[in-house]
Amino acid sequence: IWRDLSAGGFRHNWLFILITILASYYTTLLTSQDTRTAWQGIVMSVIFPLLFVSLPSGLFLYYTANTLIQLLVTYYVYKKYKIKGITTRELLGLPRRD
Repeated sequence: IWRDLSAGGFRHNWLFILITILASYYTTLLTSQDTRTAWQGIVMSVIFPLLFVSLPSGLFLYYTANTLIQLLVTYYVYKKYKIKGITTRELLGLPRRD
């Protein structure tokens, strides 16, 4: 897909930005115990990729791969030890579905 991983900018890194934000969002939901810390984590997970948008695509690929690995490891550990985070409904303050 990328011919030159030294190029940067939104045009080259938009897919990395999307993947990183989504993976960070789910990692934040898994690891948060309350909505306040979840919102802080979500805001940070949106800000950092946008700060890195001008970096070369190769570096952004590394950052995105690291974020995905972090999500997989966190998911595995939290499922193994039965640690529950919050849901999107809880984050948005919606009533529980029964």
